[in-house]
Amino acid sequence: MNNPFFLLQTIINQDQPDSGLPLLEDSQLVLLVHAWSKIRVNWDPPDELAETPESDYDLWELLWEFCFWSMEDLSLAAGISESTAMRCFARAKINRLIYPNGEISSSSRRIIALIIGSELGKMADKAGGISTKTEKVKGKKSGEDYDGDA
Repeated sequence: MNNPFFLLQTIINQDQPDSGLPLLEDSQLVLLVHAWSKIRVNWDPPDELAETPESDYDLWELLWEFCFWSMEDLSLAAGISESTAMRCFARAKINRLIYPNGEISSSSRRIIALIIGSELGKMADKAGGISTKTEKVKGKKSGEDYDGDA
């Protein structure tokens, strides 16, 4: 079958849980991968490929030939320089963290969600956390103790 949509879906279905590991060591890569799904990506392959490349690598490269996006938009959305965006894009593409149809891999989504959760936890800790303790306060008018949970 030479249908590029089917071929890309086959690649997407092969995503492994550990394929997102590069995200754990490169915060700029995280920003770029997250931004990839936020920018306009136009993937416009033909209905059928003239021939299917023999190697998985060649197929991956061929599928990207039909992908158009703005590196400027990507770098702006990620909040990184264009040169950094180009480096991170190459790394994300090689590691199949992003797909030419504008999606990101499921392993990337999971790891980014974990990173965001961890960062939010750190921010809450720095801010003193969210208190779940009930405090007794004096009522304004009567001077009686007031239990905030009552």
